[in-house]
Amino acid sequence: MSDQAGTVRSLFGTGSPTETACDVTQLLTEVVDEFSDTYPDATLTTGESDSVHAKADSRLKIALTELLEDAITHNDQPTPEATVTTRQSTGDRTGQWIDIEIADNGPSIPDHEQKTIETGVETPMQHGTGLGLWIVYWTGSLFGGEVTLENNSPRGTRVVLHLPQASVDSSLE
Repeated sequence: MSDQAGTVRSLFGTGSPTETACDVTQLLTEVVDEFSDTYPDATLTTGESDSVHAKADSRLKIALTELLEDAITHNDQPTPEATVTTRQSTGDRTGQWIDIEIADNGPSIPDHEQKTIETGVETPMQHGTGLGLWIVYWTGSLFGGEVTLENNSPRGTRVVLHLPQASVDSSLE
């Protein structure tokens, strides 16, 4: 918990984000490579991904790291699996947003935790059990984005971080 508190401090200690373009596909490849080395028994794959850039900076790595960490360490399967995909958003967000999706084969996120993150509010009766999903939520909010959580059937979780798309002409921080 103290490590995660330090992560929260570093997330907000840098100040407001600037208008930069983060190569999300490259960043995800780096994070997946790091996790593959750290967790050799896990199966981490990068799904078919678009080359996308988000209006974000290096702090985006905090959320991506947290999502993969949760997908692996909270997984009760003999071989934890996580698939990471990036793509242009569709529907109302086409051309303006990108989606970063991490899907795993572990247990589903409890309904009360999902509701807490989706509403962005904790109450004595509705609260999360850790900081991990909050770190993802706060990181997404910092860059003007959103997080959606979905339990897969029969098991597993799909988390999508929706972020504003950046022009490739912006500088990478």
